[in-house]
Amino acid sequence: MSKLLPVPTNALRTLRQRADRLRHAALRKHRQGPYQGYVDGISDDGVIRGWVCDRRTGRGRVPVALYAGNHLLEAGYANSLREDVRGVTDGDAECGFQFILTGAHYHKISETNGRLSVWT
Repeated sequence: MSKLLPVPTNALRTLRQRADRLRHAALRKHRQGPYQGYVDGISDDGVIRGWVCDRRTGRGRVPVALYAGNHLLEAGYANSLREDVRGVTDGDAECGFQFILTGAHYHKISETNGRLSVWT
């Protein structure tokens, strides 16, 4: 498990702004492609949370990855319980994901001018 490092306030603010733009872009595109989902944002302690499911089956547990530019930072599955989105997914609530940003992640994000994205 990675140790959480203190995050400079201005870096966190920049990441939150970028997460907001990512979230708004996702809302504009929510009807495109085989997946639907949402990036909730970045918490004060540097955790990105969200959810995603397969639009065709309504099921979660799909692969999800965090990128800084074209560089893969971390990958996993959207399989955390998210009862708050059961109505949106029309069934499966095991569709949540989270990524904990480390010092190395922040460094890579800064190298890409803050380009941060979540992909399925």
